[in-house]
Amino acid sequence: MKRLIYAVMGSALIGITVSAEQTAEGNGGLKEGWQVGPNVGYTCGGNTMSANVAYGIQCAYQFEESPARIELAYDRLKNNGSLLQPTGITASDKLDINALTVTGLRRMPIGEALTGYVGGGVGYYLSSFKESFSGGYEWTRTGTSFGYHLDCGADYAVAQNIELFADLRYEMISYGAKTTVNITDVQGQIGKLKSEDMTSSWDHFMIRIGASYKF
Repeated sequence: MKRLIYAVMGSALIGITVSAEQTAEGNGGLKEGWQVGPNVGYTCGGNTMSANVAYGIQCAYQFEESPARIELAYDRLKNNGSLLQPTGITASDKLDINALTVTGLRRMPIGEALTGYVGGGVGYYLSSFKESFSGGYEWTRTGTSFGYHLDCGADYAVAQNIELFADLRYEMISYGAKTTVNITDVQGQIGKLKSEDMTSSWDHFMIRIGASYKF
């Protein structure tokens, strides 16, 4: 799956670059200024669970006479799923992530209103993972961590100050030293582990759509 995503992003980069070079008038979507707007998304693949939704808000600045744009975003990811263990015990999983990301984008006009872009960046994540078992036990894992992401997408100017966009993001999150795992039963806490005892990382792909207002 990862190789397929990388191949799609690489092909999109080549296609966008070729199309941009063939566009005679290519500055329609690259005017300097700020823009802000909401987005919604769906995560899949990697090692995420089912029923994965995301939403957030982004603020971006387009540099003057340059294909470069920088974006600061806040995203909330909520994931839920269930798994039947080999022993017959059912485990219910809930993952909640608050993400603050910074992304550098290279934007390349394809037409008068359509602009493609590729880029990547880093993020700071506050996450909580809870797994509950039918036998009455549960464990939670909370902490902060850093990660990185790659983006590929396009936006379309529907009006002078309004853009609609859709993109694909690959995101990898690695847990750091500030992660704590709590193990509890029906009577309360029965154990606690530090991140050096349990380290992990996960990745996922996120499809996002959204709108931005330029000012």
